[in-house]
Amino acid sequence: MSSAIPSSGHLSPRNTLANWCVLAISIVGLSVGPASFLIRARETSRNGGSTEAFDVAMFWSHYLPAISLLLATCAVDMALGPQFLKNLSSLNRNGYTTTHVIVNGLALLLLAEALVTVLIGSQFDQLVVRVDVNLIVKVGLFLAIAELYFFPAHRWMHRRAPWLHIMHHCAFEPSFTTNLMFHPLDFVAEFGFPLLGSWCLFKTDWIPAPAWIAAPNQTSFYDPFAYLVTAWAVQLWYALDHDAVLRLAHYRHHVLLTSQYAVYWPGNTKRDDRERLKNMIQR
Repeated sequence: MSSAIPSSGHLSPRNTLANWCVLAISIVGLSVGPASFLIRARETSRNGGSTEAFDVAMFWSHYLPAISLLLATCAVDMALGPQFLKNLSSLNRNGYTTTHVIVNGLALLLLAEALVTVLIGSQFDQLVVRVDVNLIVKVGLFLAIAELYFFPAHRWMHRRAPWLHIMHHCAFEPSFTTNLMFHPLDFVAEFGFPLLGSWCLFKTDWIPAPAWIAAPNQTSFYDPFAYLVTAWAVQLWYALDHDAVLRLAHYRHHVLLTSQYAVYWPGNTKRDDRERLKNMIQR
């Protein structure tokens, strides 16, 4: 079952009010959670430290504003953006019912944001807010590690396990809601590693670090603020990489099924002759 891959000339208009609204609300929605923990940490520091612990009440106070904005982003994308309806039609043609798409996407969004809130919120009182070379090196190092994981894993799914990745690529004209059109195992593979891997690196003492990168009086990579920045950057980049206004490299990967298997390193516009999704998706 296959059909011609559409060209960029078949895309919906780019600079629409709906697309710009989705871009703006998604950036705010993905930033409000981390920002709220920074504000709370700063208040704690000004008060001379606190024994306040991350608990259920604190979880909801940070989770609800963030998830509300993200749900609003999805609502705008679904109601006003033509991309969602095109992608939903594609999913329907490939055997995914509308109910499946909506329920699956909603579950992934609610659970993913809950996980991020818990991972960022734990040890929030130990956030040391700064912008320095040490922070840039730590975050850059982890993103490089994540790329080394993502590239072969992404290529493997295209070549060896297309059944795992086909739902995501039924969205041939990406928008914000495309971030929720995933097989659950695919979602865990793509989002779970950067979020949990960076947590292991920056919020535990498990991994020793050279003296030039460790914080003072530390022998590991432990750095809760580096984790917050990394988690925020990973989520934001995934949203931007599927954005209908920016149309970055991963956007073109969806439209043309190029071999752009990297997530942070752009520019590959070639076709992969061993890629199998193009022969499976009914577009």
